[in-house]
Amino acid sequence: MLRDLAAPEFQARNSAADLALAFSDLRSRKFDLFGAALLAPRLSVPPSVNANGMLRLSGNIPTRPLQIDFDLLFQNVGGSWRLYGLSVATPAAAQPVPPQADASKR
Repeated sequence: MLRDLAAPEFQARNSAADLALAFSDLRSRKFDLFGAALLAPRLSVPPSVNANGMLRLSGNIPTRPLQIDFDLLFQNVGGSWRLYGLSVATPAAAQPVPPQADASKR
């Protein structure tokens, strides 16, 4: 389905088998992407359009215990932004920093 919604050049470069192999690590670890669909992504840099007219979105989705880091590139095809390239990683999510004890209360 991802491939079917992507830009024609992405489809030409990536067969369904290629994409299955690329995401095999996530499947083997039983990484649940459903929860990610419910969370708002956090962009690490503002969206930008490069000199080739490609839209780039980079950031993460704050899932736990692993977050989803993404770097997406979209091509405008017939007035719609369609996936042209992607990179996804699942590093351990940053742990919240506990509040420091107020030194003035000691």
